[in-house]
Amino acid sequence: MLASDLSVHRLDRSIAEVAAQPWLCAVDPTRDFTRRRLLPLGSLLHALVTRDCHSIGTELLDHLGWTGGTPGVSSYCKARRKLNDGAMRLLNSTFLRKWDVVPYLGAYRLMLADGTGIPMPASDDESTRIRNGVGRFWHNEMHPTLAYDPVRDTFEDAVAQGARKSNEPAALNVIVDRFYPGRAPDGTRLAALWAADRNYATLNVFCHMIEAGASFCIRASDSRAEGLLGAGAPEGEFDLDVEVIATKTRSVAHRSRPDEPGLYRVVKGRTPLDAIPDRSFAEYPMRLRVVRVALPADDGDPNEEGDRWLNLVTNLPRDAFAPSDLEEIYRVRWKVELRIRDLKHNVGMRDPRTRDPRLAAHEMWGSIVCYNCCSLGMADIPDPEPGPRHERATDRSVAFRGMRRKMLGRRVDLEAVCARHAHSVRRGRKAPRRKRPQRPPSFPYRG
Repeated sequence: MLASDLSVHRLDRSIAEVAAQPWLCAVDPTRDFTRRRLLPLGSLLHALVTRDCHSIGTELLDHLGWTGGTPGVSSYCKARRKLNDGAMRLLNSTFLRKWDVVPYLGAYRLMLADGTGIPMPASDDESTRIRNGVGRFWHNEMHPTLAYDPVRDTFEDAVAQGARKSNEPAALNVIVDRFYPGRAPDGTRLAALWAADRNYATLNVFCHMIEAGASFCIRASDSRAEGLLGAGAPEGEFDLDVEVIATKTRSVAHRSRPDEPGLYRVVKGRTPLDAIPDRSFAEYPMRLRVVRVALPADDGDPNEEGDRWLNLVTNLPRDAFAPSDLEEIYRVRWKVELRIRDLKHNVGMRDPRTRDPRLAAHEMWGSIVCYNCCSLGMADIPDPEPGPRHERATDRSVAFRGMRRKMLGRRVDLEAVCARHAHSVRRGRKAPRRKRPQRPPSFPYRG
């Protein structure tokens, strides 16, 4: 069986398994999805996964057939309000469990974390309503934080937040606490290895990683790295071990090592530190490794201070991971940026069709399940033959559209279509990053 057919088959099985347990998906398990309706739970889940850029009514007709008995938009809106917050996440985990876990370096499960903004239709919802700092206009936006497996090319978990109160480090902590790395095909238990950008380099994130037994390689700004090292931070490149004791009090009398004040890092104000209760004299010691390597002069992303350093904070051992290995792990992190772009534009996560953040989270999870099904279904598509002047690569947009049609039961020769519509790859081309603020789209969708 082709990988595309196998992926669609496993998606259908996953939807059937979840639909067979409606009490796990319902807001009110005693009433919701207990009677047969025009739009049963399985069809609702399938419609959320295979949604496209058409209107809801057109997609229902494509999904359930162009007949007089097809349910309308109002039935769809009423049905999806009965889904609880964990229904679509349950569908995603059920689908991914049917595939083998692919280890990274034999003993790890590499996970990349990043957040993104999703424009929403205009509303008065306080959790999503924010003001643009450039254009000075108000708009609504949802901010999900996603966990991506670059080896298997799947999104494993996500936490959706309103843009006004979004907190990416807190969302990552939730994902880390509930993530299970699984086992390799040979039965070896894997350890989680997280890579993230500068926004996640906080003491609270490090605490959660350590408590969860995970490894991490997180980039830190120059000021954050020097703050971890304390006074006397060396110049230039280095690879140093640092001991840090996190605390929430400045009282020297309650410190276990008062003669070593340079070890303590006081978490100020309302900054979260979940390992230590508020107004407590407890301490949380950590042993970290801080690595600084020079960036090439043409990387195209200087910070505001003009520094050319890559600061990585990790707990990986020095004897197994050299600075060059850590740099390679962080370079892989860029893949999550590209895959989020696919998730938003090729799958359709960028255009939620509701003003309700809870319902928008359902659509976000539907896009994630759709992406995973498409990505795993593209596994056996061969690389296109190189052209006379340039290399050629599979057009992921075309492949995703073909996989979506397969999910709807249509016949698609995916391999032939991808070979015909491959695009040229021109390596070495660079374009400067430009700031072009635009008003997010707003659609008068129901729901």
